[in-house]
Amino acid sequence: LDFPDNTFDYVMAFHVVTVVPDPERMIAEAKRVCKPGGRIVIVNHFTSDVPLLGMVTQAFDPITRWLGWRTDLKLKPFIETAKLKVEKIYKLNKTSLYTVLLLRKENRTFSPMREL
Repeated sequence: LDFPDNTFDYVMAFHVVTVVPDPERMIAEAKRVCKPGGRIVIVNHFTSDVPLLGMVTQAFDPITRWLGWRTDLKLKPFIETAKLKVEKIYKLNKTSLYTVLLLRKENRTFSPMREL
């Protein structure tokens, strides 16, 4: 993104994570431009934890990739990669394809070693 570091109080990404070639880079950029203490809101499809729904969406993966998005992105590893504080994970219901993530970029804490 063509913005300086720590520019925005809120960074929104709706239906973006599964269409970019590198989701880890996308969340790293969102984190970079978000101010310390700011929030990142993501609305996206992630692989379902409901076994039958997960199998059905995986079966359609070749078609969805041809259309430009992927169905194999798992929520937990994505969150762990982001290294952001999870404030809320919301789904309309258990079988909903979409998840809303409210993440916070934590304020930097003082580290005497870093300041030397």
